[in-house]
Amino acid sequence: MPLLVRVFIEAAGGPEDYVQSLEAWQHAHRARMKQLRRELSLRLPAARLLEFTVDDTSDPKATPRIVMREDGALAGERMSGREIVSRSKIGFGR
Repeated sequence: MPLLVRVFIEAAGGPEDYVQSLEAWQHAHRARMKQLRRELSLRLPAARLLEFTVDDTSDPKATPRIVMREDGALAGERMSGREIVSRSKIGFGR
């Protein structure tokens, strides 16, 4: 079963500002989002969906989302369990 990794961002303003806040956040963090998607593909292949959204419990289905799907391009580069553990000791993105 595929996993979903959800990242919550803090939005400025109320629900009427969520779309604009999420778009601005995406624009400011696009490179790191791609890096996170790549790292998940390598380290946790079952995490096929990476989602960025606003933390709003009042209506979770109505909050805007950015979804990045795993495209399979890194399937041949996936790390072994041993590599994942050793690299996690070094730190994210290194």
